[in-house]
Amino acid sequence: MNDNIVPRMCRFLICSLWIACRCAAAAASGPAPTPISLAECLEMALVNNLELQNERINPEISREDQTIARAGYDPSFRVSAQHYYEEAPGGQTNADSVNPTSRTETDSFQASVAGTGPLGLKYEVGGALSETESPYGESARGTFGVTLTQPLLKNFLLDDVSYNTRIAENRVYGAGIQLETTLQSLVTRVAAAYYALCYARENVRVQTEGIALARQLRDDNRRRVEIGAMTPLDESQAESQIAAREADLSNAKMAYATAQNLLKSLIYSDYMAMQAVLLDPSDPLSDAPPDLDPQASWKRALQSRPELIKKRIDIEGMGITVRYLKNRVLPELDLIGSAGFAASDADSFQDAFSDMADADEPYWSAGIQISVPLNNAAARAKYRQGKLQAEQSLIALKKQEQAVLIEVDEAIQRVRTRYDRMLSTRQSRAYAEQSLDAEQKKMKSGNSTSFVVLQLQRDLIAARAEEIGALVDYQVARIELRRAEGGILQSLNVLPESDKAPQ
Repeated sequence: MNDNIVPRMCRFLICSLWIACRCAAAAASGPAPTPISLAECLEMALVNNLELQNERINPEISREDQTIARAGYDPSFRVSAQHYYEEAPGGQTNADSVNPTSRTETDSFQASVAGTGPLGLKYEVGGALSETESPYGESARGTFGVTLTQPLLKNFLLDDVSYNTRIAENRVYGAGIQLETTLQSLVTRVAAAYYALCYARENVRVQTEGIALARQLRDDNRRRVEIGAMTPLDESQAESQIAAREADLSNAKMAYATAQNLLKSLIYSDYMAMQAVLLDPSDPLSDAPPDLDPQASWKRALQSRPELIKKRIDIEGMGITVRYLKNRVLPELDLIGSAGFAASDADSFQDAFSDMADADEPYWSAGIQISVPLNNAAARAKYRQGKLQAEQSLIALKKQEQAVLIEVDEAIQRVRTRYDRMLSTRQSRAYAEQSLDAEQKKMKSGNSTSFVVLQLQRDLIAARAEEIGALVDYQVARIELRRAEGGILQSLNVLPESDKAPQ
């Protein structure tokens, strides 16, 4: 048995060493890149983004406000019971007669349902019963009926409950548009962060290629120094260029890590769990020429921009407020009426119920009442103030529309200039490659110097980085134009919140 222990221990140590080496190699190489498309990033952001999750709660809060406002129409039930006792001392009324002490006891019960209905109608339906025991005997009384009050001027169509309900409905719609605004902003930022990560990754690649070029030149110069075709200074210049390129690569890697974190913060809700993930954008960068139509873009923006829609909703709410304030200025002119059945001189509660059921003692009343404030200065001032504020809102909407048109125009110009810049940087990069290739050939034939080649290498690296930056800027400009038009969700095939099926 002891003979088997030693081989087992050796195999265990060998396996442990192999696993440790694999882990060390994985740690040194870093996490494997995870390919991800822009569509996948957007889908993850819609599910995980904390800002969007928070904004989704606001429409729910507004809907609860709507329920609270509508609760003003809920009827209230009231019931009461009372026992009344009264004792009157007796006394001598004349020389031959003395009244004894009298006691009177009354039991009364009341119940009613009251509330407010549409058009400002106020109603109360209920009844009352009372039974009295006195020295004169027992008697019972009862009534059952309905009382109505219908405003004809003030509180007609737009009383407090209906006003609060309409304002709450307006705010529910506004909260939905605000959610749409947040969604469009998030989608735009995710797309911009995605393309920024594309640039950062490609810039790392460009800087790495720059180091490879510098090292190749250093190795070539070293061989030329060994055969006496160059001085050691040329080799030192190449070494210096390598150090400069390595510094640029470090900065590029830092920018790459920052771009990773920015995109992760937008599409993940748990950064610690996804910190080790290395996102690798898989979508190609489009260089297709833009299709621009300023008139169509302006029209779409005026119709689709959520800020403008929200402003128009607010103006509608202000119109409701102005109508309500105007209603407050009117005098109160109400129709009032009541009808029901009564029972009197019954012997007991049971007899009172029976009499009311027989409808032997009907009653009704109808009338009108008016209440006119002598001055009503406060209500009139609030109405004038509301009209002025509504006028201000219309002016503000017009100003905001002008700002949107200017923003769209600038976005269109930005797309054009960035497309032109992309073409220019592409041509510049091609010229830089040709210049470097020609100068390297000249240096091999002894007609150029290491200094000139190093300068052309720097120019090529800068031209490649600028070309990538211009291509990314072009993608971002197109995204910004779609956002300025209010059509960013449609252009990226994102389903608006208002079109999603309820969960």
